[in-house]
Amino acid sequence: MRLSLCSLYPMLFCVLLGTLTGNCFNADTFVDLILGIRKFYVGSDAASVIFVHPGDIYEDYGDLRINHLIHTSSRLLSRHYIMTVDVHFKSLWKTLKYYHEIIQPITIVILPDFEAYLEFVDAVKVYSMSFPVWFILFLYTPDNNIHDHCHKPIGNPFNLAFDTQMLVLCNNEIILREWYSIKGDTVKIFDLAEWKDNEGFEFISVINENLMATVFTKVFEELTSHLNFTVNIVSQKLEYGIRNRQTLIWSGVMGEIVYGRADFAIADVALTSFRICFVDFTLPLVVSKINLYFKEPGICGVKWIGYFQTFSSRTWVTIIMLITTAPLLLFFMKTCRDQSRSTVDLISENFICIWGIFCQQALIEFPKSSSLRVAYFTILLAAVLIMAHYSAALICFLSACIHVLPFQTLDEFVNDGTYKLIVIRDSADYDIVTHEENPFYIKLMKLMKDESELPKTLIEGFMQVCNEKNVVFMATSAQKKSLEKKLPCKLSSITTERINNLAIILSKDNPYTGVINYYLQKFLNNGMIMQEISTNNYFRLINDVHRYYRTSCVIFVQSDNYDLKTTTLVHTLSRELSQQRVMIMTITFSNLMSKYNNYQKNIRLPLFVVLLDTEETICEFAKTTKGIKPISFPIWLVVFLQHLGNPLKDYCTHPANNIFNVDVSTQMLILCYNRPILVEWYAIRDNYTKTFDLATWSPDRGLTLRTQENLYARRSDMFGDVVRVTVVNNSPLVTLKNGTMDGFFGLLLIELSKAMNFTIKILDPVDSFGSWDPQNGWSGAIGKLVNNEADIGIAAFTVTNDRLNDVDFSIPLIRTQYRLYLHEPITPYVQWFWYFKVFSPGVCVKLIMIIIIASILLTVIKAKGFSMSIISDNYIKVWGIYCQQGLPEFPIKSSMRLAFFSIYVSSVIILSSYFASLISYLALNTAKLPFSTLEGYVEDGTYKLLVLQNSAEYDIPLYTKDPLLLKMYELREDKEYLPFNLFEGFKKICERMDLAFYTTEVFKNYLSIYIQCELVYINTGRIDNNAITLKKGSPYTGFINYHLRRFQLNGVVNKLKNKNPSTISMKSVGNFTVDITDVTPILTIVIGSTVLSLFILIIEKVYYSFKTPNFKNDESITKFTYNLNVRNKLRKEYEKD
Repeated sequence: MRLSLCSLYPMLFCVLLGTLTGNCFNADTFVDLILGIRKFYVGSDAASVIFVHPGDIYEDYGDLRINHLIHTSSRLLSRHYIMTVDVHFKSLWKTLKYYHEIIQPITIVILPDFEAYLEFVDAVKVYSMSFPVWFILFLYTPDNNIHDHCHKPIGNPFNLAFDTQMLVLCNNEIILREWYSIKGDTVKIFDLAEWKDNEGFEFISVINENLMATVFTKVFEELTSHLNFTVNIVSQKLEYGIRNRQTLIWSGVMGEIVYGRADFAIADVALTSFRICFVDFTLPLVVSKINLYFKEPGICGVKWIGYFQTFSSRTWVTIIMLITTAPLLLFFMKTCRDQSRSTVDLISENFICIWGIFCQQALIEFPKSSSLRVAYFTILLAAVLIMAHYSAALICFLSACIHVLPFQTLDEFVNDGTYKLIVIRDSADYDIVTHEENPFYIKLMKLMKDESELPKTLIEGFMQVCNEKNVVFMATSAQKKSLEKKLPCKLSSITTERINNLAIILSKDNPYTGVINYYLQKFLNNGMIMQEISTNNYFRLINDVHRYYRTSCVIFVQSDNYDLKTTTLVHTLSRELSQQRVMIMTITFSNLMSKYNNYQKNIRLPLFVVLLDTEETICEFAKTTKGIKPISFPIWLVVFLQHLGNPLKDYCTHPANNIFNVDVSTQMLILCYNRPILVEWYAIRDNYTKTFDLATWSPDRGLTLRTQENLYARRSDMFGDVVRVTVVNNSPLVTLKNGTMDGFFGLLLIELSKAMNFTIKILDPVDSFGSWDPQNGWSGAIGKLVNNEADIGIAAFTVTNDRLNDVDFSIPLIRTQYRLYLHEPITPYVQWFWYFKVFSPGVCVKLIMIIIIASILLTVIKAKGFSMSIISDNYIKVWGIYCQQGLPEFPIKSSMRLAFFSIYVSSVIILSSYFASLISYLALNTAKLPFSTLEGYVEDGTYKLLVLQNSAEYDIPLYTKDPLLLKMYELREDKEYLPFNLFEGFKKICERMDLAFYTTEVFKNYLSIYIQCELVYINTGRIDNNAITLKKGSPYTGFINYHLRRFQLNGVVNKLKNKNPSTISMKSVGNFTVDITDVTPILTIVIGSTVLSLFILIIEKVYYSFKTPNFKNDESITKFTYNLNVRNKLRKEYEKD
């Protein structure tokens, strides 16, 4: 059930009253409420629900009414496949284990009394309040001696943040409030909805159903706080407002401002040149593109030419020639037997018959001549096989579904004319479309719906797009994003190339426009009025820094010769921070040097607070920092304490050289006495400290950043510093040409040097990536990095755990698969038995037996005995049925009909199976290897393994315990025969048939154009991550990773990859065309059968010619003998007389 939030509020009110009074309790309504809030705030069907409530004094059960409500609700929610958890306040911290592991849950907190409130406050002191969506139910009214914490919370009792999503409903209240905090010290309360009789809750905002209105309201609330003015809501309007061209009267929100009924409008009003003549606008708070949104098409596009792309042009020509030649051959064979028919009629009849056979049609009558039967049988077989090929290729072309948009641009939308345009009624877009005299907007106006059918709100507009056919909605991308969770359908969009600026509007020439813009600009820049800091506020400062960096603990570091004043300050600060549940530790400079490595292994991001007051302490700290590496491990807060004359002022304001031994990745904040500015210290190299004013701090406003850039963005400039680069000779994806790097990794390093402003110094290339030798250590490029002879290694280095112990890697730039590449086995180019391999020999024998037995059974049924001529006719008919041909005449007898029906059914099933098997066989037919998996390769044992010398693959036994890889490694060739580079490796594969090269898909594709033989591969199931290498603990690792991530997001990495694409790819299963060589067996059968038919025709002709003269001679002899006998008889009678 889909419920809006407004419709859920009466349910909520009823549930609360029911819990208190027992009059209106309904668990089903409470569950509907939870489902609605869950859908509204989280928008995911996977979000779970957590019930949080107090337990009783025995820590087993809480309030019986609350437990009954929770258990009943959990049972009902389980019917919606929603996971529920029941948690007491004291166990709430355990739910943090789900942080970053599950979708944002809904946490419902039930507070039946003031003791429960205090218990919950204590439970969330160290809880991440931005993790779930909170729904707090106050089920009690405070007594006279208890403060009303629901309406007027003191400070920030629930530890809220700005992005906390918390709904609060007080007992017997009609206002649903949203709680959040700007700075963390006080709670901001926003009245989200109001109860009205018979109407339920309504949003308290000017423009309903627009989530951006809530954002504008919060900004306006901050303005009221800073400018100290009171807000009086005078009206609520659904329309933004336009000016009627006849009456010249403004409507909606614009009318309220123009005619002086209101001073401000809290809404996302679009800034236009026409409106600005009547009202004032603040600075734009939202800048967004205007798009046309329409429902995503549900059909797939098929190009018409796709039906002809299944065969190559040579195959089509061959088929046409076959269809053209076959009628002529049939004409020659028929005219040899019968010369009475017309040549044109006979050829046209043959052509129709042949074309019908290739279109899967039957002959009217199957010929009785043996030669013609053989010819037609051959043509039927060729037609079946060609149709199977065509079906297989066509399936490949039509299987991919591509959504085809009806238009791609605004001009195409206008020219299409089948979609109706809608805009929000009385909005700026409506005003522009309806009143612009531009010819294009006149055309656009013709496509717009009538004014009465236009939506009043954003949600109405998007619902029209989803529910109606061929509707396009003009709205900004920001507006669409604000309602994305509510949309019931998927939308496509095209841009209009227009930009909309949304801002707050004021009355014309409003005296407060300038001051409001001033504060809005400050809000955008996060700047505030600062006050100086005093020593009494160190606790707040340290706590703010601790929260900002989210450090795990605070460690105070002081001099070994600490005085009473510093010791008292440390103890005071420790006590205050411990009361805030912050872990505290105090050490001296000497202890820091001895325990630093231990801290690095066991503590996650600590905050080291260093207290300096004299020149002796600063020298002591400088000496300490020389002995700890890396100094960038913790967050440093160095505080220069007040001292007589402030002797260290020059040190903290103008640092000389690099006194604290910082590097480019060090995060060290310096507080110079009572200055309100926190200065960041870092160094590019060891000899000079750079400073950056990171933030200001004041007791009332806390920590305020002066920049929104992160650490890596604000320290990207290396000021031309030299970086030593080692390159692997003949390495894939990086090459050296005249001292300049090329290839993917080379070009990527050049882009990094431009972004980070460093100078590249290319060292002499090395021959290998590097491998580990127990006696000599690391070799190759990795050895250069380990020995501090290079700063960066450029090549496609494989990331392994063994290498990570000694060098650093950038983020993975290439993710590829490991494969075993082998020389393609030598196989005949033409596979003569393709068409017979789809069925096993047993199936073929059974099929032949079925045809023979069916012919005999039909003869018995028809003739009640055996007759060879009838058996021959029945055999031809059965064979024709299995070749998808029809009968000349369907039998009349029921027994014969039933028999032929059974034969038809079996033929359809057998042919379907044959087509399916043939398609699969032809589509997946590849060169046959004695194995197809890595396990088979290891069991076969006849192929030797090749890997690159001194590479990650060469060190397989060092970083893996996989028994299969270790067995594969046992098949490795001798080290002397192993290649030093990829060129040599693939060359060896082409020279020998019993070698397998273990490398990645990317490396093979990179060298495809240089490989002189056909290769096949088997997948190993292993993944390789390639990255840039750096020295262990290099301060530039984080910065390089930051810029590489930016390059990935803005397309630079993809662009560099596409500069050197692989021109030859491995054979793979996909769309294919049937070439003439693929149908050579079919053509051979056709030609052979034609020759056989002609040979049989010649035999018949000779036999007929021989038989006719003998018959005439026998007849003459018989006649002559008869005449001679008659003559002799007459002669004897004459002599007798």
